[in-house]
Amino acid sequence: MENHYNRKLKTTWDRFGGTNLLHVPLAEINRTIYDLLNQNKQAVIIPAYRLAGCMDEGAGGKSVGLGGPGIVLAFHAGTKQGKQGWQAVLAGLDTTARVLDGDVDAVSSHDGCGACGIVYDLLSGEEQKQFADSDRLGVALAKELAEKLSVDYKHIPYEEMTRQASGHTARMVFYTGTEQFNIDDCLPRGIAFTVSRGSLQKLEDKEFAAEIGKFLLDTACRIATGDHGLAELATSLSPFVIVPAAGSRVSLPILLEESREIAAKYPGNVTVLDGFSL
Repeated sequence: MENHYNRKLKTTWDRFGGTNLLHVPLAEINRTIYDLLNQNKQAVIIPAYRLAGCMDEGAGGKSVGLGGPGIVLAFHAGTKQGKQGWQAVLAGLDTTARVLDGDVDAVSSHDGCGACGIVYDLLSGEEQKQFADSDRLGVALAKELAEKLSVDYKHIPYEEMTRQASGHTARMVFYTGTEQFNIDDCLPRGIAFTVSRGSLQKLEDKEFAAEIGKFLLDTACRIATGDHGLAELATSLSPFVIVPAAGSRVSLPILLEESREIAAKYPGNVTVLDGFSL
């Protein structure tokens, strides 16, 4: 089956090891990534502008990456309170706000948000009509969240994203235990999802924090290895990789354990690097 990638996207895929990792040991890729991030550590973990955004690799510039941003967390927190649909999102909004409070200067939404699509599909028919599509749901959530946090709001259209509307280019996903994490000045844009496990660790319920973190990590792997992602380009010779990046909030052993649990669901397509601490 012909992959949907054009030559430009294929070039992005080729950056870290290309289509055959037999000639680029995973340990070498791990070291290369660590060196690049560590050389720019100040910009990575203490960015000048702290933006809460989706984990999507195309919505660059973020320092906190959560699905939506935060719509998956809000929905699951709301369902734990017995709510459904949009009411679950609204009920869980305080939970997302607590996670982000004090850590961000702005909240963003973006075109083609897969996390919003997941939640949109769980709304009632009437609620879906109210929002018309999943992107408008994401805009509504992000605006509510920005207002609650008293920070700026911005929307990122496809024209400003580093991937095409037709699919995802991510070669890897960073599973981070830091307070902030912005790779835009260190790595090729559009090369990585970012799941901010460290932000979730602010939740009082640590089991719930781990559950949401793994759900988002699983979502990234599912997208990356599916028809809208790398598809057949993700093989045992050139797998999609999870990169644990530990920090002050979540340790490397915890990130590795959770990462390996998720990678086991995608044998031959996803692997976990040794990771590192920043």
